[in-house]
Amino acid sequence: MRRLALSLAAGGGLLLGIGCAPPPASAPLGGLRPVEARALELYVEQRVARARLAWRTRNPSVLVAGPDSAVATRRPDGTPVTNAEIRADLGRRMAAVVRLDTLNEVITALRMEGDSAEVTTRQRFVRLVRAEGAERVRVSGVTHRQWFRRQGREWIVLGPPRESEQEAYWADERPRG
Repeated sequence: MRRLALSLAAGGGLLLGIGCAPPPASAPLGGLRPVEARALELYVEQRVARARLAWRTRNPSVLVAGPDSAVATRRPDGTPVTNAEIRADLGRRMAAVVRLDTLNEVITALRMEGDSAEVTTRQRFVRLVRAEGAERVRVSGVTHRQWFRRQGREWIVLGPPRESEQEAYWADERPRG
Protein backbone atom coordinates (compact mmCIF):
# COMPACT_ATOMS: atom_id res chain seq x y z
CA MET A 1 0.00 0.00 0.00
CA ARG A 2 1.35 3.40 -0.93
CA ARG A 3 1.69 5.93 1.88
CA LEU A 4 1.41 9.60 1.10
CA ALA A 5 1.63 12.25 3.74
CA LEU A 6 -0.07 15.58 3.22
CA SER A 7 0.95 18.62 5.19
CA LEU A 8 -1.73 20.61 6.92
CA ALA A 9 0.29 23.80 6.65
CA ALA A 10 -1.63 25.00 3.59
CA GLY A 11 -4.40 27.50 4.24
CA GLY A 12 -7.64 28.24 2.49
CA GLY A 13 -11.03 26.65 2.21
CA LEU A 14 -12.54 23.81 0.25
CA LEU A 15 -14.38 24.68 -2.91
CA LEU A 16 -17.09 22.11 -3.48
CA GLY A 17 -17.89 23.24 -7.01
CA ILE A 18 -17.59 25.99 -9.53
CA GLY A 19 -18.93 29.26 -8.24
CA CYS A 20 -18.86 28.26 -4.56
CA ALA A 21 -17.15 30.62 -2.19
CA PRO A 22 -14.89 29.23 0.53
CA PRO A 23 -16.63 28.94 3.89
CA PRO A 24 -15.70 31.19 6.80
CA ALA A 25 -12.38 30.21 8.41
CA SER A 26 -14.12 28.90 11.53
CA ALA A 27 -16.77 26.78 9.75
CA PRO A 28 -16.18 23.02 9.80
CA LEU A 29 -16.28 21.18 6.47
CA GLY A 30 -17.69 17.75 7.10
CA GLY A 31 -16.09 17.95 10.54
CA LEU A 32 -12.75 19.26 9.23
CA ARG A 33 -11.13 22.61 9.81
CA PRO A 34 -10.51 24.58 6.58
CA VAL A 35 -6.75 23.94 6.75
CA GLU A 36 -7.39 20.17 6.98
CA ALA A 37 -9.89 20.24 4.12
CA ARG A 38 -7.42 22.23 2.00
CA ALA A 39 -4.74 19.55 2.51
CA LEU A 40 -7.16 16.91 1.21
CA GLU A 41 -8.15 19.16 -1.69
CA LEU A 42 -4.45 19.52 -2.59
CA TYR A 43 -4.09 15.74 -2.68
CA VAL A 44 -6.97 15.50 -5.19
CA GLU A 45 -5.40 18.28 -7.29
CA GLN A 46 -2.06 16.40 -7.31
CA ARG A 47 -3.78 13.14 -8.29
CA VAL A 48 -5.51 14.87 -11.22
CA ALA A 49 -2.25 16.53 -12.32
CA ARG A 50 -0.55 13.11 -12.35
CA ALA A 51 -3.41 11.66 -14.39
CA ARG A 52 -3.22 14.50 -16.93
CA LEU A 53 0.55 14.03 -17.24
CA ALA A 54 0.17 10.26 -17.67
CA TRP A 55 -2.45 10.60 -20.42
CA ARG A 56 -0.68 13.46 -22.23
CA THR A 57 2.66 11.60 -22.25
CA ARG A 58 0.99 8.18 -22.77
CA ASN A 59 2.93 6.85 -19.76
CA PRO A 60 0.96 4.45 -17.53
CA SER A 61 3.88 4.25 -15.06
CA VAL A 62 3.01 7.75 -13.87
CA LEU A 63 -0.26 6.31 -12.55
CA VAL A 64 0.85 2.80 -11.58
CA ALA A 65 4.20 2.60 -9.79
CA GLY A 66 5.89 -0.39 -8.24
CA PRO A 67 7.08 -3.81 -9.33
CA ASP A 68 5.28 -5.58 -12.18
CA SER A 69 4.39 -8.55 -9.99
CA ALA A 70 2.82 -6.49 -7.19
CA VAL A 71 -0.91 -7.05 -6.74
CA ALA A 72 -2.59 -3.71 -7.36
CA THR A 73 -6.18 -4.83 -6.89
CA ARG A 74 -8.40 -7.88 -7.15
CA ARG A 75 -11.19 -8.80 -9.53
CA PRO A 76 -14.66 -9.42 -8.09
CA ASP A 77 -13.90 -13.17 -8.07
CA GLY A 78 -10.80 -12.52 -5.92
CA THR A 79 -8.13 -13.17 -8.55
CA PRO A 80 -5.23 -10.71 -8.46
CA VAL A 81 -4.57 -7.94 -10.96
CA THR A 82 -0.89 -7.03 -11.09
CA ASN A 83 0.72 -3.68 -11.75
CA ALA A 84 1.99 -5.07 -15.09
CA GLU A 85 -1.56 -5.98 -16.17
CA ILE A 86 -2.89 -2.55 -15.24
CA ARG A 87 -0.02 -0.74 -17.01
CA ALA A 88 -0.56 -2.86 -20.15
CA ASP A 89 -4.31 -2.10 -20.16
CA LEU A 90 -3.68 1.61 -19.62
CA GLY A 91 -1.05 1.57 -22.38
CA ARG A 92 -3.59 0.14 -24.87
CA ARG A 93 -6.16 2.74 -23.87
CA MET A 94 -3.65 5.60 -23.99
CA ALA A 95 -2.47 4.56 -27.46
CA ALA A 96 -6.01 5.08 -28.80
CA VAL A 97 -6.26 8.66 -27.48
CA VAL A 98 -5.65 11.29 -30.14
CA ARG A 99 -6.34 14.31 -27.94
CA LEU A 100 -7.11 14.92 -24.28
CA ASP A 101 -9.88 17.50 -23.93
CA THR A 102 -10.91 17.44 -20.26
CA LEU A 103 -9.73 15.61 -17.18
CA ASN A 104 -11.01 17.15 -13.99
CA GLU A 105 -12.16 16.02 -10.59
CA VAL A 106 -14.03 17.91 -7.89
CA ILE A 107 -14.64 17.08 -4.27
CA THR A 108 -18.34 16.48 -3.72
CA ALA A 109 -18.28 15.37 -0.07
CA LEU A 110 -16.06 15.06 2.99
CA ARG A 111 -16.96 12.85 5.93
CA MET A 112 -15.08 12.47 9.20
CA GLU A 113 -15.11 9.28 11.22
CA GLY A 114 -12.87 9.53 14.26
CA ASP A 115 -9.37 10.44 13.07
CA SER A 116 -10.17 9.40 9.48
CA ALA A 117 -11.77 11.24 6.59
CA GLU A 118 -13.55 9.89 3.54
CA VAL A 119 -13.17 12.12 0.49
CA THR A 120 -15.72 11.69 -2.31
CA THR A 121 -14.96 13.16 -5.73
CA ARG A 122 -16.53 13.13 -9.17
CA GLN A 123 -14.24 12.85 -12.20
CA ARG A 124 -15.05 13.84 -15.80
CA PHE A 125 -12.82 12.68 -18.64
CA VAL A 126 -13.32 13.76 -22.27
CA ARG A 127 -10.95 12.70 -25.03
CA LEU A 128 -10.79 12.20 -28.78
CA VAL A 129 -10.26 8.49 -29.46
CA ARG A 130 -9.33 6.61 -32.63
CA ALA A 131 -11.53 3.49 -32.68
CA GLU A 132 -12.31 1.20 -35.61
CA GLY A 133 -10.75 3.62 -38.12
CA ALA A 134 -12.77 6.63 -36.96
CA GLU A 135 -12.16 9.42 -34.48
CA ARG A 136 -14.86 9.96 -31.87
CA VAL A 137 -15.18 11.84 -28.60
CA ARG A 138 -15.44 9.58 -25.55
CA VAL A 139 -16.93 10.97 -22.34
CA SER A 140 -16.67 9.18 -19.04
CA GLY A 141 -17.31 9.91 -15.41
CA VAL A 142 -16.70 8.10 -12.17
CA THR A 143 -17.15 8.72 -8.47
CA HIS A 144 -14.09 8.08 -6.31
CA ARG A 145 -14.13 7.50 -2.55
CA GLN A 146 -10.83 7.44 -0.67
CA TRP A 147 -9.98 7.22 3.02
CA PHE A 148 -7.25 9.16 4.82
CA ARG A 149 -6.09 9.00 8.44
CA ARG A 150 -4.89 12.01 10.40
CA GLN A 151 -1.47 11.46 11.96
CA GLY A 152 -0.24 14.54 13.75
CA ARG A 153 -0.33 17.37 11.23
CA GLU A 154 -0.51 15.11 8.17
CA TRP A 155 -3.01 12.96 6.30
CA ILE A 156 -1.95 9.44 5.36
CA VAL A 157 -3.63 7.75 2.38
CA LEU A 158 -5.24 4.49 3.50
CA GLY A 159 -5.56 2.91 0.07
CA PRO A 160 -6.49 3.54 -3.52
CA PRO A 161 -9.72 5.28 -4.48
CA ARG A 162 -12.79 3.03 -4.76
CA GLU A 163 -14.78 3.64 -7.92
CA SER A 164 -18.56 3.71 -8.31
CA GLU A 165 -21.23 5.32 -10.46
CA GLN A 166 -19.22 4.80 -13.63
CA GLU A 167 -20.56 6.10 -16.91
CA ALA A 168 -19.07 6.18 -20.39
CA TYR A 169 -20.55 7.09 -23.75
CA TRP A 170 -19.67 8.45 -27.16
CA ALA A 171 -20.48 12.18 -27.33
CA ASP A 172 -22.50 11.69 -30.52
CA GLU A 173 -24.59 8.99 -28.82
CA ARG A 174 -25.15 10.68 -25.47
CA PRO A 175 -27.69 8.73 -23.47
CA ARG A 176 -30.99 10.50 -22.88
CA GLY A 177 -32.64 10.51 -19.55
